[in-house]
Amino acid sequence: MPETFDAAIRLSLLQQAVMNQPCSAKLLYRLAAEYAERGDDDAYANAFRRAYRIRPSLSLLRQIGTPPNRSSAEVVRRRATALALRGVSYAPVLAALAVAEAVLGNSEAARSLVDYERFFRCQALSDALADPGFHARLAEEARTKLKYLDVVTSNAIRKGWRHDDVLDLPLPATRALKAMLQTLIDDYMAALGADNGHPFVAARPHAFKIGSWAVVSNGDSHLVPHIHAHAWLTGVYYVVRPPVSRASGSTRGWLRVGAPAAYGIGPERGWDERFVAPEPGTVALMPGYFFHNTRPIEVDEERICIAFDVEPAELAASAFVHDDT
Repeated sequence: MPETFDAAIRLSLLQQAVMNQPCSAKLLYRLAAEYAERGDDDAYANAFRRAYRIRPSLSLLRQIGTPPNRSSAEVVRRRATALALRGVSYAPVLAALAVAEAVLGNSEAARSLVDYERFFRCQALSDALADPGFHARLAEEARTKLKYLDVVTSNAIRKGWRHDDVLDLPLPATRALKAMLQTLIDDYMAALGADNGHPFVAARPHAFKIGSWAVVSNGDSHLVPHIHAHAWLTGVYYVVRPPVSRASGSTRGWLRVGAPAAYGIGPERGWDERFVAPEPGTVALMPGYFFHNTRPIEVDEERICIAFDVEPAELAASAFVHDDT
């Protein structure tokens, strides 16, 4: 059959190209897609893992489309399941699987992946709150080396300021916060227990790096719905709260955790949402594949938070390109 012959030639050419350029994420993703089309799930997972370690991508998630349709969701569900069963449970893979399950009406499967009771944690850091001047010092350190972001990039920030690697500063407040967060992360991991039946738990990293950045917002600053491609676990710590966020019934400046509206899925499809007030001393933790966003503050008031990722060692040095490869 011509199609079979053409497919065999295409696969052979891709295999040769990857042999000649083994560090090309673009070629590896193409090879992975070819294996997926052939139903060779072991080879698909292997090629996808190699590509992702070089350059994480949201390609699988984007295949669902917005608004999503059933046929694309079925394809993505099969591919994401094949990856997860083989230990390739990166954030976009589990996000794609959760979206696909919800779109297909498999609410229990979606709820198991986006399990707030088990995987979402929000609490106050008592040690930080015990020091009356801690947040003022932390805010001062966070405001240094800010970069304004107002264009569509791989960053989710719009019209706001960002300070990368803020927890690596050789300054007292940020060092103290990093130590507190390390303890919190260790506790979170331990609380998951030894049951590796869930893909998120099974992907718990043995070695990791804490990536971090401060976000300073006001006015129209906000975060678009997003996940964290490098992260197994992600979190945010609040430093300065804008007064407008305290208004009755207002969620301006609050963190929303939930599916993007573009997918058209919600609690009835197994995907609940949570809102977190940006109260200084509060920290929220969630899997890297949990979608989240914020609303603009809409007034000239400052909001400061420090976001952080638990990045598995295998991904800590990789580059993230927000593309369709």
